[in-house]
Amino acid sequence: FISRPSTGEGISESTLSVAISTMGSSSSIMSPGFFSHLVMVASIMLSPSLGKMISKFAIIYSVFPGIAEAGYFVDIFFRDWEVGRQCIDNNEFNLYQNIRFFDFTIQPTRRQIFKRRYNRLLNGLAILFRLPRNEEPNDIIDQRILNKTKEIIGKSQYYCFVGIEKKGLVWAGILSEMYHCPLIYHSLELYTRDHPGVDRFYHLLDAESKYHKQAAATIIQDDLRADILLKHNGVEQANVLYYPICVWGN
Repeated sequence: FISRPSTGEGISESTLSVAISTMGSSSSIMSPGFFSHLVMVASIMLSPSLGKMISKFAIIYSVFPGIAEAGYFVDIFFRDWEVGRQCIDNNEFNLYQNIRFFDFTIQPTRRQIFKRRYNRLLNGLAILFRLPRNEEPNDIIDQRILNKTKEIIGKSQYYCFVGIEKKGLVWAGILSEMYHCPLIYHSLELYTRDHPGVDRFYHLLDAESKYHKQAAATIIQDDLRADILLKHNGVEQANVLYYPICVWGN
């Protein structure tokens, strides 16, 4: 998928905002001269279904160790906006010297919970009256998170940033612009305008479309989902990598 870093190079950064970014093929789509690390940025918008939630966290445990075993350096930036720390166990990553895991998850404050509900109310009203409601990327990702991410990245260089799900894409997209590094979008589930829970993410759609158009590649489960997602975000041409996922045990 990306060219192998030479011996002695630093560690890549990857961000996970509920769902971690991921890739499974070893065929190169970018020049090895781009960056020396693999960066992943992901954000998950949890479905009401526990099974879907598990399938997303399964990505973390199944994909990153495989990438590390293939010889890549991976930094994981993890942020779960909707559940607590107990939902992720990073002990497995301690077995790999070339994986660093940074957990940005915190228990939401009352103010954050109120803001989330208020946001959902505004989304609902905008949908009802068919009005656009597009939040700026820097308002979607908290500035404190971005500052801490930049602090961790330091002077490290990367092959790419990979964003999982909408907030992960926005997080990775901001970093991609900041460090002039290739961006990849990993979509686990289709959250389009006709989704019954669209009021949860309506304000993210413009930013998703913006960064998806900038992405060097899209990772998704199959060609049907790819066709829907690309049309939804107005992406006319794209490199698509197919990576099926399922609930653990299936």
